Amino acid sequence: MKIEQLETYLASLEKPHKTFRLSVEFGHILVQATTLEALGYEGQNGIKALLSYLVDLGWEGVMEGGDKLIGARKSDHEWVSLGVGGQINWHYSDFIMIRDLDQAYLAFIEGLFDELKRRQSILLATGHQPVTKTSDLETMPMAHAKNVEIFAKDNTALLDYYKASCFMKVSLNYAHSDNFEKRFQAATIIYPALASLFANVAWYEGKPVDGLLFNINNLYQGDERLYHVEEALHNTFKYDAYAYFMTHTLGIDKLEEDGSLTYVGDKELREVYDEMTEAMVKHSLNNVSPIVGVSEEGITINNIDAVPYPLNMAYVLLVKALLYNPDHMTAIQKMLEQIKEDGLLASRKEWLQKGIEAKLGEGSVYDMIKDIFFMVTLSIEPSEQHYIQPLNSLVFKNTKVYDVSARQFENIVKQK
Repeated sequence: MKIEQLETYLASLEKPHKTFRLSVEFGHILVQATTLEALGYEGQNGIKALLSYLVDLGWEGVMEGGDKLIGARKSDHEWVSLGVGGQINWHYSDFIMIRDLDQAYLAFIEGLFDELKRRQSILLATGHQPVTKTSDLETMPMAHAKNVEIFAKDNTALLDYYKASCFMKVSLNYAHSDNFEKRFQAATIIYPALASLFANVAWYEGKPVDGLLFNINNLYQGDERLYHVEEALHNTFKYDAYAYFMTHTLGIDKLEEDGSLTYVGDKELREVYDEMTEAMVKHSLNNVSPIVGVSEEGITINNIDAVPYPLNMAYVLLVKALLYNPDHMTAIQKMLEQIKEDGLLASRKEWLQKGIEAKLGEGSVYDMIKDIFFMVTLSIEPSEQHYIQPLNSLVFKNTKVYDVSARQFENIVKQK
């Protein structure tokens, strides 16, 4: 596998500043309405039935192997895919105004509301399965899902990450290699603040847990190669640096020329491919989800716990306002200069244990949260200001998303 192939592909994703857009993925978990137990793929109220309902509404079914319904597509900009453990991931791409995202997401959710109520089901936007054990979760009927399960079967933390966790992602464009470097680095610097602010794992196997960074700890314990691109904080981080990271990360499975997948285990990508088609490059990029990575839609912030509406809108706006504003990216770079690269990496262990209370340079992760919040509130367009308001209680009143989710779960179960 040649690094140059990956470098060429990363360069092909460049876009002029004036055409910059956003893409998102919002994860959900389909559960029974009174017990919060996970619903499987089959059954009249299962995941396949919900996808079939979308097809009945006019969406195009996405099939694998000719007979397995594994997703649904409404348009080139909106579709639903399945995660390894049945996570229902709603995708929306190629937008820049949050109101467009807002309208599309509400249309999707409201379009399912009556049907879910009839089936006594709920689509939960939460970071982890609240009740069902990971070992009891059904693996979805996709070849990649089966390969992931084989790969992670002896690693409890990693299997839990793949099958039971649920995330949201935001992807951003870049104009050239320097722009790529600055945006990737800025996203990496602010990641601890974002992950801490939106941490949303309230229950684990039916019992309350301290949801702070639960999923990130699982990922870090599972396999560090999947977690963090260490080179991102070096002075230079161009396409070749990310391409090098990719060639040394895990393959899990190989996309063959006929479109089938072959399990390759924990071989690194450089051992899996000699030459790669564009489809193979896309498959490999999408397989790897470090905290900040690259997908076919651009620089992607991964592994932020799924949160309910309207917090998901606030999150996307926060990322947009921070990383599409050159002045804000410069300010974030100065944060790194003050903290220093070694200090940021050294603080990771404490951050995983303490979240927003962890020390970061001369301050804390919470100080960074306040800094970036003040930064964006002064620059957001008036028409979008109301989308950021839900963050006020998180930033200034010490409200935690996972505490709100825990109260919601308690109320649901009490009513059964």
